[in-house]
Amino acid sequence: MAHPPQIQRHLQPLVSGALADTAAVLINGPRQCGKTTLVTCCSASHAYVTLDDPIQLAAVRADPVGFIRRQESVIVDEIQRAPELLMAIKLSVDQDRRPGRFLLTGSANLMALPTVVESLAGRMEIHTLLPLSNAELAGRSPDFLERARAQQWPTLVTGNPSVAGAADALTTQVLSGALRQDGRKMHRYSGEYFSGAPLARLEPQRIESSCQDTKDSLSRCRLTSGADPLTTDLVFTERSRFGATLETWVFGELLKILSLTPDPWFVALYRDKDQVEVDLVLESPLREIIGIEVKAAASVSSADFKGLRRLHAASGDAFVTGIVLYDGTQALSFGESFWAVPLAVL
Repeated sequence: MAHPPQIQRHLQPLVSGALADTAAVLINGPRQCGKTTLVTCCSASHAYVTLDDPIQLAAVRADPVGFIRRQESVIVDEIQRAPELLMAIKLSVDQDRRPGRFLLTGSANLMALPTVVESLAGRMEIHTLLPLSNAELAGRSPDFLERARAQQWPTLVTGNPSVAGAADALTTQVLSGALRQDGRKMHRYSGEYFSGAPLARLEPQRIESSCQDTKDSLSRCRLTSGADPLTTDLVFTERSRFGATLETWVFGELLKILSLTPDPWFVALYRDKDQVEVDLVLESPLREIIGIEVKAAASVSSADFKGLRRLHAASGDAFVTGIVLYDGTQALSFGESFWAVPLAVL
């Protein structure tokens, strides 16, 4: 039986580069996002050990130092199951700093383990792998951020995702994998403000600005506004219902793009005292501000840039560009630094 062609992950060259100059490399990310496939592609010469195997896990836990001593170079899959291995890797790396010795994968909660920071600070390069992006599925470069900074957009954009394509992609992602069991709960939330005691202890991402009305916001996802799933067919008859779902899809695509950047970008939502909002605000460590509005329609007017212009005024010289993502095919200028850009560019 012929196997389908393997999709090239945008993170692969970064991982290969890390293996060339760093002793230990960690690929961190959610379950079922492709970590195992990626690491085996990046280093076919390494031995492979998965800690999902209970027998192997028991052996590693019984003698972590001995296990590491026996390895010339090794891939350890799902290392969060045996965090005691991290100290053994630290000892080994301190004695032998040859690059590419340890290639590790861990689920998203691995970074919550204090032993990760304490054991391998300065000894390990960490990369985040997220589920397949639309650009990866289409075989395109993840160049949205570079285009936004340079304000250089293709004149005519064709292909997916259209609004319907985004709906289908998001519905498929959410109703599969780890979210399948909580699908009904997830239907209630997408792109809405959230205020609740369970999140009271969290710190939201912050945008520093001279405008005191710039506020931090936490949001959570409501995949549909009703009890029934929002199918591709319903997108065309219930577009207003789909708006928040589309924002969630765009947010996810942007996170995948930002995970490839060497610098930590922050994502926030802007709302001022007049309740004027911008759906997504990206901020670089150099305080470059990019505002993004998401519109589930095939037309754009000057009024759609109200929030972005307010963000511009609040951000001053830090403002780079304001973008309205819409369900069209042309990138159009709406004045200096303001653009209507097709969703398909993502």
